[in-house]
Amino acid sequence: MSDHIQIGDISPRVQHIGDGTQTVFTYPFPIFKDADLEVYADGVLQSLSTDYQITGAGASAGGEVTFVVAPADTVSVTLVRRLAIQRISDFQASGEFRAKVINDELDFQTASLQQIEDDLSRAIRLKRNDGAANLELPLSADRANKLVGFDANGNAKLSDLTIEEIQDGATGPAGPTGPTGPQGADGLFSGLEATVSPASDDFVAIKDVSDSEAAKFASVADVRGGLKSIQVFTSSGTWTKPAGVNLIKVTVVGGGGGGAGSDTGINSIGGGGAAGGTSIKFIDVSAISSVSVTVGDGGMPGGATTNNAGTGGTSSFGTHCSSTGGAGGTIASASSTGGTGGSGSGGDINIDGGDGATGGVGSEGSGHGGASFLGGGGRAVRGTNGDPGRAYGSGGAGGHKTSTNRAGASGKAGVIIIEEYAK
Repeated sequence: MSDHIQIGDISPRVQHIGDGTQTVFTYPFPIFKDADLEVYADGVLQSLSTDYQITGAGASAGGEVTFVVAPADTVSVTLVRRLAIQRISDFQASGEFRAKVINDELDFQTASLQQIEDDLSRAIRLKRNDGAANLELPLSADRANKLVGFDANGNAKLSDLTIEEIQDGATGPAGPTGPTGPQGADGLFSGLEATVSPASDDFVAIKDVSDSEAAKFASVADVRGGLKSIQVFTSSGTWTKPAGVNLIKVTVVGGGGGGAGSDTGINSIGGGGAAGGTSIKFIDVSAISSVSVTVGDGGMPGGATTNNAGTGGTSSFGTHCSSTGGAGGTIASASSTGGTGGSGSGGDINIDGGDGATGGVGSEGSGHGGASFLGGGGRAVRGTNGDPGRAYGSGGAGGHKTSTNRAGASGKAGVIIIEEYAK
């Protein structure tokens, strides 16, 4: 039977995962004394006696670590032999040469070599079949706050920029353009060399043609372009430019006119209200932060005893473009008059609103409301009150009297639609 530790071919490190109840964890490698074993819980070094106890020191098969409090569920428990590498014996000239002493010394040296091997296996190192490379780093003052990389020959190299400059998006020296795709972090794209799917908060390198084609960084959201968002105003207010927007398309629709009432006699009829006009304009808002928005109300209806209806209100987007409201319908005993559509002005495209319909006596009924750029107006039905405008800016229908006075309907309020783009 051996009277010294047997050092086998085994790693001096083992890991376990806690479950919240287990307190005893084994280590399968030998240690010489309790202090030779380091114990970690989720990377935090534990204290011998305070946090745990050890059994098995001096045994070739290892032993056990018993925690005072069981590590929580999923906690990583690491047990690693850690020796102070030193010579622990000294042989005297002509002195006694005892087998146990030399065996203990060789066991300790073998365990020390296993510790070094374990440390090296966890370090960055070259493959055995790799060629020679210079991985020597500069002095700490020279490498502080820099990233470590490799040059074209595979030798260690520091970044030209500091970590803060890289995080802030500073421009590094332009790298050569790759033949089949984008060059690394410092390079420039050349044509459509690669297909990528970047996120909006990623950064890309671009050439600034206004600055001698200098390489600069920009967020994907800023260079991607296209429609970014839409704002719709159904009441007056202020448009505020969102971040990253420099071009807008504004559609301004005036309020629809009201439909007239009917009370002048048997089969009297009310004319339909007209639709508000529409103005559509593209506006460069690079130097604009906000614009006042006015949305025209729908025209008031003609009542069962108040006859003619009101005109819709004017909608406007600051001083850039505007659209007048549609005129209200009028009443007559034989044939009514529908309102005249409003007009757009100041836009790249200006569209008149649809006129209100003229009703007729007998079975024809009153006038329908005029249709706006966005859709139809109110429906007229014989012998009833008119229906209000349906689409934004459309006119209300007139009322139609057979035996009872009938009211017209209100026009639909206007609307302003703002499509926001990055170009």
